[in-house]
Amino acid sequence: MPYLANLQELTRPHIPGVSFPLLRQARWRPKTERPQADVVNWRNISVALLEPPEVMRIWQEVGASVVRNCEFEIRLLEQLYTFKRGGEVLQFIERYSFLVPVMLEAYSIIENYFGPYPQVFLEVISDPEVKGLVGLFGYIATRLTYEEAGKRLRRFDRDWFLNQLHQVKGLLNFDVEFL
Repeated sequence: MPYLANLQELTRPHIPGVSFPLLRQARWRPKTERPQADVVNWRNISVALLEPPEVMRIWQEVGASVVRNCEFEIRLLEQLYTFKRGGEVLQFIERYSFLVPVMLEAYSIIENYFGPYPQVFLEVISDPEVKGLVGLFGYIATRLTYEEAGKRLRRFDRDWFLNQLHQVKGLLNFDVEFL
């Protein structure tokens, strides 16, 4: 993947705390297996995936058509989240790719409130009252009591998610799902 190699070289001096190469850090596991806690720091990977201004400037100077390849990011999402009706979720993510960095960061934040390796289901939901209005919902699976799960979700919203609303443009939301 020459794209990642070039991106790594361009971003190395500009992203403190991120060790490269990414490909050696991210070890893919079968879907049924969860990664070990020390294998990957998802927050650092989501920061590394952001396009640095230098890369965008170089592409604009050469007059290149800028199309961002999200394959690597989508693979990370597939490792973290469980897609309900996967085809719909993938189409939604590809159409609204600006949600991907927020979703990558969200998983590590959700861990802070619901424990390590939470199971989070992603599903595209249509609003029956407003034709054409769709959104992506992340359902955090839990065995907590209704009161405790609600308390943790409200803290997650207050401490982090409400600060992301400008980035998600009303297209992403989280809720709990009781097992």
